[in-house]
Amino acid sequence: MLNRFRQFRELARLFFRRFLENDLICLDGDTTGTLTNVLALLAAPGVFFPMLEHLMYSWMPRQPLFVRDLISLNEKALYVSFSMTVLGIVTVLEWDTLLPDRRDYLVLRPFPVRLSTILAAKIVTLIGFWGVFTATINAFSTVAFPAAVTQYDPFRNLAWFIRCHALTILAANAFVFLAILAIQALLMNLLGWRLFRRVSPVAQFVLIAALLAMCFCSGELVMGLHPRRTPNPALHFFPPAWFVGFYHHQLGWPQPLFREMAAHMRTALWATALLAAAGFALSYHRHVRRSLESLDAIAAAPGRVSRFVLGCV
Repeated sequence: MLNRFRQFRELARLFFRRFLENDLICLDGDTTGTLTNVLALLAAPGVFFPMLEHLMYSWMPRQPLFVRDLISLNEKALYVSFSMTVLGIVTVLEWDTLLPDRRDYLVLRPFPVRLSTILAAKIVTLIGFWGVFTATINAFSTVAFPAAVTQYDPFRNLAWFIRCHALTILAANAFVFLAILAIQALLMNLLGWRLFRRVSPVAQFVLIAALLAMCFCSGELVMGLHPRRTPNPALHFFPPAWFVGFYHHQLGWPQPLFREMAAHMRTALWATALLAAAGFALSYHRHVRRSLESLDAIAAAPGRVSRFVLGCV
């Protein structure tokens, strides 16, 4: 048991180190120094924006909390969309290290390491990667933004606001992370390994463009959630709106639109979690099993979709 724990610990370190071995983190060979700079850069907006908001809401000492809460709708959309976009882009840049890699198993096969230990280390590393970047982007603003909005209210209001903000950000970041995992797994298992490697750069470009477009469009679209405005039908297909609606639903707003957005959020989160888990398992089955059966196999056999696309080309 102790030996398995040591193996698990070393594998987790190995997999996490692989996350850092890319052009985003390791530009000049100094992984630790560059990682510190990257994390500081990602944390900066979450420190800067709440300071401005504290000054803005300090001019509203006589406004009731529900008025300040509605005024902060745009800021909530900013925090949700910014966090989803940054985490999504970082995840896309780690594209090649997300799902089980055949190289890992080919290298580790000669050693007395169980497959369950390898998979457990990979899963824990993914959770750790998500947790580090989620905390870096949102730790300060999760406390500072609610403190700015509720600066004239009792502590219980601040504590409740922090809880709702934290739950919303965690759910939003989990959704975008799992959605990218699910998309990658879908492409890998439908196209086969060779075509997947050729399509990956295009998929990464499209995902990053979609994330940036989502961030830039979030402010105007999410303002359609305001109770005094006519709801935009596009809100039902716009992920940041789901999470901002969930935010307000958790705060206690009774509007049906907020309940609908919260329901969309729960459905989407469960669906992406199931798809990512299924894709992770299929990736293991199709690529790892074949690697163990044949060391000479360099790429998995293309699937039906792959053969069709290659035939058309």
